[in-house]
Amino acid sequence: TDTDTGTDTGTGTGTGTDTGTGTDTGTNQTPSLQNATEGIWQGRFWSIPKDTCNLGDIWWFDEDFVALYEVTQDGDNFNFVSPNGVTWPCVRIEGTKEFSCETTSEIDFSEGWTLASGPTIPAGLDAVLMLTGRATGRITNATTYAGSSSVWTGECSGDDCAQVRAIVGMSEDPCTMDIDSYQINLIPQVDVLQSGNYFRDEFTWSKDDCNFTDNIDLPGFSENTTTVTPLFENGTYVGIEALDIANELIYTCALDAHNSLNWTCDSVVTNTFDAPAPISDAVVTLTLDVTSRTASHTRFWPNFEYHATCAGAECSDLVELWDIDGFPCTASGSSTSNLVVD
Repeated sequence: TDTDTGTDTGTGTGTGTDTGTGTDTGTNQTPSLQNATEGIWQGRFWSIPKDTCNLGDIWWFDEDFVALYEVTQDGDNFNFVSPNGVTWPCVRIEGTKEFSCETTSEIDFSEGWTLASGPTIPAGLDAVLMLTGRATGRITNATTYAGSSSVWTGECSGDDCAQVRAIVGMSEDPCTMDIDSYQINLIPQVDVLQSGNYFRDEFTWSKDDCNFTDNIDLPGFSENTTTVTPLFENGTYVGIEALDIANELIYTCALDAHNSLNWTCDSVVTNTFDAPAPISDAVVTLTLDVTSRTASHTRFWPNFEYHATCAGAECSDLVELWDIDGFPCTASGSSTSNLVVD
């Protein structure tokens, strides 16, 4: 019994000493102020009590929307960058876990716009919505940002603002969108883009230095479906494989960086053919380069560059026949791909 009592007393004394030491350490040290880990973050759980700009309809943004951001560190501060390139520099309030973020953006309706609710704004209208955003929040840990406020203030500029405000349903000018709270978290790269079938809209070339439109009857690419699946090497996520179903092409694509929403795919040779008669010594090779930017978990914006090279003694004759400046030449264009939901 005496031995047990002695043991208990020793243990109790040791515990008391440790506790005192712990208390002293806490008193003497400054609490750790973490920064946001670089990577891809997603924002959710938006509480939106007011939206007189009707940005929810313009941006297809509601309380259930999941937003993606690139996060880069800047010393003790960090930046949120949205898929459409809006940058939020977030500055730490000195000595705290609190951050203040500001940005500006604009929405130019001149090329037309489709609202989430269905109505469309016709192209050609002179109206630009100038926006200023201010947000506050705190880094609760290196992978979580708890937003306490976000306010967008907008003012329309242009001769056709009255028409645009009527279509959009802006109830004030200047207008505001208030967000009371939200949460933004770091996510794994594999979760950036959902797997499945993506329908790509047709498009015409924005630049056609090869004159593909006339020379090979290819003014652009028609609508198509691409199957996206994740790729792993030794259990580590390395990118995606995209199967172009109609053309039976496979692209292997990887994110440009650990904190980038941009993808770059390996080049794919799509066709090789002889120049038409009377040219006999000229062989054309077509190579497709694809890059894209992730807009959301279920949407991406692909960009295409279609290159033509020529080999043979009579390539100069083909240059004349095709009425181009020379080889190599390139046609380029862009589109939108959306996940097909059953």
